[in-house]
Amino acid sequence: MVAKSVARHVAEFIKGWVLAIEGGEFEHQSGDLERLLGRKTKTFRKLMEPTLV
Repeated sequence: MVAKSVARHVAEFIKGWVLAIEGGEFEHQSGDLERLLGRKTKTFRKLMEPTLV
């Protein structure tokens, strides 16, 4: 990414997210977001469906 003109700190941040996802850091869903929103969460695909139709 750095070779593609992405700032090093941005590339390192993204790399950290990728490694965390690969390591299973985001597998557990606590339900906190649903409680904060007051509704069920949506997948990215469901969120984008109206835009892509």
